[in-house]
Amino acid sequence: MRDLLRAELIEMGHINPGRWQRIADTYVELGMAEPGGALEGFVYTPEPAGFWAQRALRLASVLALTTGAAAVALLLFNNRLRRAVRLRTLELSQVNSELTRHRENLEELVRERTREIEEAMAEVKTLRGLLPICSSCKKIRDDEGRWSSIESFVGSRSDAEFTHSICPECSARLYPHLEAEGGE
Repeated sequence: MRDLLRAELIEMGHINPGRWQRIADTYVELGMAEPGGALEGFVYTPEPAGFWAQRALRLASVLALTTGAAAVALLLFNNRLRRAVRLRTLELSQVNSELTRHRENLEELVRERTREIEEAMAEVKTLRGLLPICSSCKKIRDDEGRWSSIESFVGSRSDAEFTHSICPECSARLYPHLEAEGGE
């Protein structure tokens, strides 16, 4: 059988399919094999030179394209996000400026109102508590026990000033002759 294969001339597995067919036909003629046998799976077909290198190159290309596409997508998303952040920052800055101006206006109003209230408080002197007053002469007793007229008591404790006049009842009682003259 070795004589038929001639392995010393051609390395095993690298014989072309036509030679294998010739060997199979010879076996059929000699009665050593049945006719119609298929050589599929029997004949070795080597991978072409650089087969694995081409597969690795294709895989690397697909990975590079996928990575590049992902990088471009991330770059576009990042740019869009930066733009949105920039716009929102500008909007917030404007709102912050408006709020600062509004706060300053309110603080100025508070200062102004406080000053007005302080001025009003400085002008107001109030009398408080019970005032002991004489039932007859209407003098008022102060905290030290001295008796003063209503005019001097109130004048010393407030900014009020008095003018004197007379009511109609007192006028009729004290000056009855004036009432009679005015009626004629």
